[in-house]
Amino acid sequence: MAKDDLVGWGWQPGEGRTLPPLSRPAFAAQVKIWLDNGAFAPREFTKKSTN
Repeated sequence: MAKDDLVGWGWQPGEGRTLPPLSRPAFAAQVKIWLDNGAFAPREFTKKSTN
């Protein structure tokens, strides 16, 4: 899981912006579960090939 400033910015977005619905640790836990289970993404949500 990325631990960089860009990812962290989501939880410090600045005045007038909405925080994500999960805390950063809860989000990281959910991403780990997703990765551990193969990081499946339905085709309609992935970039389609132009080949």
